Amino acid sequence: MKGDNKKLAELPVAMHGVIGNTPMSDNHTDPHCGLLVVADFLLSNGVLNAMNFTCIDKVQPLNFDIPDALALELFDLDGGAMDDKIHNPAQDAKDYKSKYTDVKVYKSKYTQMKVGVIVLSFAVVGLGVYAFLKHREAKATRGKYAVYEDACTSNAS
Repeated sequence: MKGDNKKLAELPVAMHGVIGNTPMSDNHTDPHCGLLVVADFLLSNGVLNAMNFTCIDKVQPLNFDIPDALALELFDLDGGAMDDKIHNPAQDAKDYKSKYTDVKVYKSKYTQMKVGVIVLSFAVVGLGVYAFLKHREAKATRGKYAVYEDACTSNAS
């Protein structure tokens, strides 16, 4: 950046992405301090002395405190031999197989799907036949009245 119109605004407790990662409150809809500083710069047309940096002192520091139960769950440490929760891979696999790949359930769902496709196919074919018959009927009706119209128009001339 060339020129003398520069100012370094340090936000020591902010993480990267200062414009969107400098909260001043727990409310996520409140504007962030970095955004306010950039807005002041733009509103003052680059006049550094007119910018407001007071929000920097109000930026909340990073906080990695989370409940212990959540931390244990995130790392899959929420149970085990000490808590009488022992994972048994063979039993887990058996439960998974019976829950998600039960052959009877699969066959019944497959059968239901086949029946649904067959019923839908009959409905579509039936609708097509009905439309074809209605079209032939309308064509015959138009042809019948066309004879009378021709007779009427030939007598008039």
